[in-house]
Amino acid sequence: FSQSRYSECELVLVRCDGFLGSGCLVRGGSASKSLCKICKEKSRLISARNRIEPVYMSDVLTDQVGLSADVLSRQSIQQLVDSEFHGVRIGRCALYEVLLNLKKSTLDFNDDEKTLLCLTVEACSRAVLVAEAMFERSHFDSLVVYNSLYGQNAVFAEVARSRGVRVVSVEAAYDAYRDWE
Repeated sequence: FSQSRYSECELVLVRCDGFLGSGCLVRGGSASKSLCKICKEKSRLISARNRIEPVYMSDVLTDQVGLSADVLSRQSIQQLVDSEFHGVRIGRCALYEVLLNLKKSTLDFNDDEKTLLCLTVEACSRAVLVAEAMFERSHFDSLVVYNSLYGQNAVFAEVARSRGVRVVSVEAAYDAYRDWE
């Protein structure tokens, strides 16, 4: 986007900046520090290029924390998958990302894999609270998410759709880093 072309639009860039914690599968992999750095750099670049002051999830949410992974761990895998929080299917939102990360096609999870699902569901519950707070503060005409199939992005998309907001998903094949320079 160029600021002149979209001067009539209010653009808001929501950044995690570590708020999602262990539930961020980008940070959870073996290359977590470098991927987290790339994610932050892409966000910084988009923000600087378009003169958008980022909104940090931790600033939006100060007193609510969402669901606890410890509490979630007592549920069965199916209960986790079927989890809803504030009407958002957080279990389904988290599941795709976990299955993709683990390269699995079944719900046959060992203890470590279940822990990962719990952490991702927990992060999705936090994302619900952030999305709700963002949509309560401002009316948005559209939401653009970088791949709406991933947990927290899917949550933002579900909250937006529930409020009648159009959702545009930029898929992983799009190189935001290159194209936003």
